[in-house]
Amino acid sequence: MDTETISLTDRTCIGIGIQVTENEGFYVQLLPEPSPLVPLVLQLLPDVRINKLYHNSAYDLDVLGELAKEYNQPAPDNTNIHDTMLMAHVQGLPNGLYELGTDILGYTNLFEIGTLLKHYKAKTMLEVPLQEVATKCLNDVKITFNVYPKLQNFPDQQCADCYEVKRQLIPVLQKMCN
Repeated sequence: MDTETISLTDRTCIGIGIQVTENEGFYVQLLPEPSPLVPLVLQLLPDVRINKLYHNSAYDLDVLGELAKEYNQPAPDNTNIHDTMLMAHVQGLPNGLYELGTDILGYTNLFEIGTLLKHYKAKTMLEVPLQEVATKCLNDVKITFNVYPKLQNFPDQQCADCYEVKRQLIPVLQKMCN
C-alpha cells in the first residue's frame, strides 16, 4: 500500500496504490474526483486478516486514518503490517524506495516526487498529470511488494529482533501522536 498526498505538509490523500501480485497493482484516485472504489479499499484496511505492506507505514497510516474518518470507516489496522523502510533501516541498507528499487531490484524506470515536481514546474502533486502521479504510486507499491521478500531474510537474529520491536511500536507511537 502507498498513499499519494498533495504534499508532505498537506497530507490530503489524492490516491492510493495497492500491489496484489509481483506485477499487478491498482491506483485508486481520490482527487480531483474520487473513484467509486474508495469505500471498498477503505473497508479492506481495518481487516486484521490481511497482511499489509508499507514503506514508511507511519506516514501512510496517518493519511489513511484521516481518510477513513472522512468516509466514516474504521481506522486502518496497524498491527498486521510490515514496513520495508524499517526492514532496510535495521539492516543498515539505504531505506529510500528509489535506492531499494534500483540497488536491490535493478529497476531502471523509477523517479522520485522531487523529479516529478521539477519536471512539471509544480508546487504540489495536484499540479502533476494524474497519469504521472498514478505511475509514481504504482512504482512505489511494486518496489515495496517485490523488495519485501528480499528484506525479510535478516542477516542475523539481532536484526530480526530489532525490526520486530520497531514494528510492534508502530501502533503504540500512533496512539501517542493522536
